[in-house]
Amino acid sequence: MLTAKNLGFEYDNRPVFSGIDLSINSGEKVGIVGPNGCGKSTLLKVLAGVLQPTEGEILSTGIEVGYMPQQLDEWVEFRVEEFLKKVTGVESAFSDLDQSAQEISSGSNDQTLLIYQAALDRVEKLGNNFENKIKTALRKAGIDNIDTDTYISDLSGGQRTRLAMAATFASNQDVVLLDEPTNNLDKEGIIVLERYIKEARASFVVASNDRRFLRNSISTIIEMAETGGINRFALGYDEYVVAREVARQAAVKRYEKHEKEVRRLRLMARSAIQRANGAERSRTKSDSDKLSHNYSAGRAQSSASKAAKATKSRLDHLATRRPDNPSKKSNVNFRIHEAETAGEFRTAISMQDLMIKYPESDRLFGPYNLNIQNGERVLLSGPNGVGKTTLIRSIFNSGMIKSGQCTIARNCAIGYIDQSHILPEMVAKPVDNIMQLCLGIDRSAATNLLVKFNIPRSSFDTPVGQMSPGERSKILLAAVTYSKPDLLVLDEPTNYLDIPTIEGVEIALREFPGTMLIVSHDRDFIEAIGVDREIKLKSNIISPYIQ
Repeated sequence: MLTAKNLGFEYDNRPVFSGIDLSINSGEKVGIVGPNGCGKSTLLKVLAGVLQPTEGEILSTGIEVGYMPQQLDEWVEFRVEEFLKKVTGVESAFSDLDQSAQEISSGSNDQTLLIYQAALDRVEKLGNNFENKIKTALRKAGIDNIDTDTYISDLSGGQRTRLAMAATFASNQDVVLLDEPTNNLDKEGIIVLERYIKEARASFVVASNDRRFLRNSISTIIEMAETGGINRFALGYDEYVVAREVARQAAVKRYEKHEKEVRRLRLMARSAIQRANGAERSRTKSDSDKLSHNYSAGRAQSSASKAAKATKSRLDHLATRRPDNPSKKSNVNFRIHEAETAGEFRTAISMQDLMIKYPESDRLFGPYNLNIQNGERVLLSGPNGVGKTTLIRSIFNSGMIKSGQCTIARNCAIGYIDQSHILPEMVAKPVDNIMQLCLGIDRSAATNLLVKFNIPRSSFDTPVGQMSPGERSKILLAAVTYSKPDLLVLDEPTNYLDIPTIEGVEIALREFPGTMLIVSHDRDFIEAIGVDREIKLKSNIISPYIQ
């Protein structure tokens, strides 16, 4: 259905991936996984035609391919209806029909009639009864209260996420490419999307690090390798994890066998060189039966030299075929050390009759009455648009407070990751951002911190604005671990992170002895870290409130 042959892409003369061959079959549900920065988003853009490959070709004749990016930032100047018509291919279908109709009006022939019929068929497929499709899709996505004339710039982050989901529902495309569709999507929305993908007739190719989402909706896994290629597993996510571990263990055995052979050959080479040197010393120093002795010594030296050369040749050959060391590819392992002031306060955060004004809007949230005790692990949950991120941000921005009080314990050190995952200097390099986030850290320690979080040294000279969202998230995470916080405030901390890093974060948070306030819709993550209390934000006609 959709086929890529020897696909490759370079960015700034640096290969992102190469030699990729893949086929997406009719109705197939494919998940793409891999480490941050390996090119998952880039591959989707190339398959969608947003980017042109630097090598290889894509065959998609006769099928409609749709694409939904990670974020809708590039669409903020469009209205909701305009956006839906563009991303579902409806606008281009009607445009092609108008153009072919004009060509027929100027004089028709067999070719123009065929083109017109193809355009008409495309409109029938994509745009038939589209106004009703929009209404149904918005209702299914839970945002049917939004006017379709609304600019996307006026939508909240949660509403934008649900709008992207609505576009998927409204589409009648044959292959739909989704990039991290569950980021910032609430639990109910994720479940709806899972069910839709699983039951849809269309093929889906989804880049995601949400393990439960992959488990519930995907039947084939494509793993993007660090070497720039792919590994395909015709398996669900859990089966893929097992198969990957079997493959890893086999790779460990191959590596150990290779290294054992290298050590054996090095010993042989050393022994042969020693024999050759010994024969040379014997030939020059012997006095008895000089001619015969030197002849024998010469032959021994020649034989030993040949053996040494043959062994070296074999070593050189093995060096060119050295397998990767699987032990070097592990999860990000770290600890979040609690501040020295830990335990010196009873209540970490206190909110009393707190009313919050949404930035650049007259919308009010509240009243909130909430106490989070020292050492408590609290999950803040609720549907998209209810005000979770707004409530979190008001802790750090008193200008958002309309009335009431929000009090943080005195001398309470806070580690904070905002949902936007924006770094202080997007045009600066990773080390410079770490030094700005971590007061007192020197350049050497900042570099070591980045390496610890698997930020490749090849990215150290790259402005963070050009790095993948996952790599930027790792930089923020690294800064939080250095800050030695009493209180962690994390708004969707797993967004954009690759699966090995998420698993490392889970371990670190389980061991963290301090206080946590977390917003997350990653169900596996929530279960793994363990929470003491869940605070559900709901909305009524007047304003959201805490239950």
